Amino acid sequence: MNTLIHRLVTALLAHAPERGRPLPGADHHPERAFGIAAGKHHEEVTVNPTTKKLGLIALVFGTCVSASLWAQPVERLDWSAHFRPGGAVIPVVGVVDAVFLEDKISDGLGVDMSVTVDPGRSLVDNGVVLGSDDLGNGYLLARTDGLGSLIYHVGVERIASAADTWVEFELNQGVVQVRSGVPWPIHGERKAGDLLVRVTYAAGALAGADLYIWNGLSFQAIASAPATGPSCSDLGTVLVFCDGPLPLKSAQQQTWDAQYLPVQVAPPNAFVEIGVNVTGLLGKPVEFSTIQVKTPRDIILDSFRKLGYWKPSPVVENGNE
Repeated sequence: MNTLIHRLVTALLAHAPERGRPLPGADHHPERAFGIAAGKHHEEVTVNPTTKKLGLIALVFGTCVSASLWAQPVERLDWSAHFRPGGAVIPVVGVVDAVFLEDKISDGLGVDMSVTVDPGRSLVDNGVVLGSDDLGNGYLLARTDGLGSLIYHVGVERIASAADTWVEFELNQGVVQVRSGVPWPIHGERKAGDLLVRVTYAAGALAGADLYIWNGLSFQAIASAPATGPSCSDLGTVLVFCDGPLPLKSAQQQTWDAQYLPVQVAPPNAFVEIGVNVTGLLGKPVEFSTIQVKTPRDIILDSFRKLGYWKPSPVVENGNE
């Protein structure tokens, strides 16, 4: 399977248009793009600037997905070894980047400042999100494996439900960000080789994952994998996707309703994550600059590489900064 996927990807990229295509709608976390104005908090640490120049990605959010075209499979990440509950990064050898994305739970009551409000998902605004489509705090970690491949892990908190829904993880080589305004328009472009992983749930249970690649005009399906159990499943050695309990205690700030009154919302109780070996998938190091995590209603967007917007987070040793 890995060989077939690799050949298909190579063929697609060989015939892809050279120029990027504007994004009809970037996603989630407008706050990621305009920082404090959106009320979000971001932390990032760079451990190895040299390795950072590569560009493989392994994502993890709410459900665990592992995939890699190389012989060494992507494994589920031990998040507690890399992050404190409040989002502070724990330095670990071999880690290239580690980013904490703060997002409040809405659960249909509290105001979320990154809600998609149009069919094309090109605008985000303040609003409420039902628990089944709600995203909490997110975590991204890029590392190199024993073969030198760059892997990205991304995980996100969510609220378990009995609904049919999905969580998408999109990796863009270009910069995707939110411009000023209310609602906030999303701007950017996709480029050939951008990746998208959609993790699906059926009646609340992990159902499977689909892998797509941007061919210059649209996202083209590369492979699909059904969930083989309630926890982690994989697509060869290039992708792993998992669903399970929270790996860290969620640090949630006070939530307010539309009348600016404090409300109590359900805490996140589930975690979906993916891991992607970009070197194994694309056959070469590809550097990504933006990650978008989306549900039918919620969105997180972060331009985290090459931009230099974010300063390294405090280094935490023995619980002290």
